[in-house]
Amino acid sequence: MGLASILGLVLLVIPGFYIAFRLSLVSFFIFIEDKGVVESLGDSFRSTKNNVLRLALLSFIVLLVMMLVYVLPWFALVWLGGLLFTPSYTVIFSSLIVQGMFIFLIYPLLSAVYSCVYYHLTFLPAHEQKPLNEEMKTQ
Repeated sequence: MGLASILGLVLLVIPGFYIAFRLSLVSFFIFIEDKGVVESLGDSFRSTKNNVLRLALLSFIVLLVMMLVYVLPWFALVWLGGLLFTPSYTVIFSSLIVQGMFIFLIYPLLSAVYSCVYYHLTFLPAHEQKPLNEEMKTQ
C-alpha cells in the first residue's frame, strides 16, 4: 500500500501540479487577449516556462492566506456559537458566514494575484523578465 501511494504521488500528483501551474494563465489569454482555447494553452505554457517554481511558491502563499482567512474565523465562530446556540446550528451558521467571506474576499484576492502574474509574464518586456534561477544567482 505504501509503495502504491508513493508511486501515485510521483506519477500523478506532482505532474498534475506542474501542469496546473503551467496552464494557470489560460483563462487570462482567453478573456483578455480574446484567443482560442488551443492557442491560449500554448501561450500559457510558453509564458510560464521559467517560472514554475515561482508560481508554486506564490500559490502556496495564497493557499496559506486562504486557510488563515477561511479556517480560523470558522473555528472562532464555532467556538462563539457553541456558547450561544446548539452545536449543529453553530456549524451551519459558521460555515455560511465563512463561505461568504471566501467568495467576497479571498476569491477577488486570488484573481488579483494571478492578474499580476499574467501582467508580469506577458506585458513586461522580455529583457526585464528574469527566470527564478537568474534572480537567485544575482542575490
